[in-house]
Amino acid sequence: MSLTWFNRFPTEIIYEIFDYLSSNDILYTFFYYNKRLNNLIIHDQHHINYFELPSSNSKFWQTILFTIESKVQTLIISTLPSSISLNNFSNLTSIIVDSSFALTFAQFESILNNKQFHKLISFKILNQHSINTNFLLTKIFNKQNSLKIFQCMSTMNFYYRNNPIGLQSNIHLNSLILNLNNLKYIYNYIQYTPNLKYLNIQLKEFSYPDKQYNFYKFKLQKLSITIKDRYQDEILQKVDI
Repeated sequence: MSLTWFNRFPTEIIYEIFDYLSSNDILYTFFYYNKRLNNLIIHDQHHINYFELPSSNSKFWQTILFTIESKVQTLIISTLPSSISLNNFSNLTSIIVDSSFALTFAQFESILNNKQFHKLISFKILNQHSINTNFLLTKIFNKQNSLKIFQCMSTMNFYYRNNPIGLQSNIHLNSLILNLNNLKYIYNYIQYTPNLKYLNIQLKEFSYPDKQYNFYKFKLQKLSITIKDRYQDEILQKVDI
């Protein structure tokens, strides 16, 4: 093992360099560099708790995952290899789904049905692919989970039901960011979030509801509605209350 200029850096400088890299880059570049860096990475509570599942299931990543799984708190999922189980991430508090292509329903179902999902504080879907809205909502509006933050940039279609089937009150949920086709019927769903404080809605079109709704009965601290052009990613109007 050769001594290089990097070995001479104090720990503080190395961590500052890490600040400019993703956790995956840090692991891929430095994990097997030398013993000192290996130990720094293993004991680093800041840079390794935010991790993106690798698309490759190579032996290299299998070995690293075995070492860091318990340290990961936020997991970014762009693909979900069948050989990787979310159960191994014992301290997971946040999942971000951000894929350039749609996950299959089986992959999506494996996330929502996993026992780790009930422990999450935050769940975000950042891609804009189609999604099974009804199945998703039964997992979000559910008294068994611990979610405080839910964001879904996939367009969600809410259908009119005075009492939507299969939904339960989620007393933990305090922040919702949703991408909707229209504003109709959202009122019927947020009644299942008695402690909601922040509601951010992005719309592709606006249509006036057929009756007035009393949003004041909720504990909202901020309501934001953004109307975007249906064909271009351009904001037509934004209202913050």
